[in-house]
Amino acid sequence: MEAVQTPPTVFPSSRRTWNPWAAVAWLLGIFGAVIVLLFRRTNHLALFHAKQSLLWNIAVLLLLTALGIVDAVFFRMGFVGFIIAGIAVWISRALRLTAVFVALFMAYQGFRGRELRLPVIGDWAEKIKM
Repeated sequence: MEAVQTPPTVFPSSRRTWNPWAAVAWLLGIFGAVIVLLFRRTNHLALFHAKQSLLWNIAVLLLLTALGIVDAVFFRMGFVGFIIAGIAVWISRALRLTAVFVALFMAYQGFRGRELRLPVIGDWAEKIKM
């Protein structure tokens, strides 16, 4: 008589649906994205979040640099320049706050195992082949 093999039972609580590496890619900024890109190449979700995080952080960094240049150039140009520089400073503050909230939200979504895409950056991240 042959022994019948039954597949092992998988309990729902033993399945891991969270992904801490996707959260690391967002919480540590560019450095976290690079760490995940270098060391977690087999984890598709973490790799996608790392590419998206890297692109997001580079875009924010470029925008903050441009706003800093606008602030530096227009600050000494009289009243109108002072107003333009002040607007650039407030926009950069709002951008920093937005960047923090986006990073926290995306880290939470990545941790929960969701592949949430940012509108333009998500498409670009998907096109990057690693």
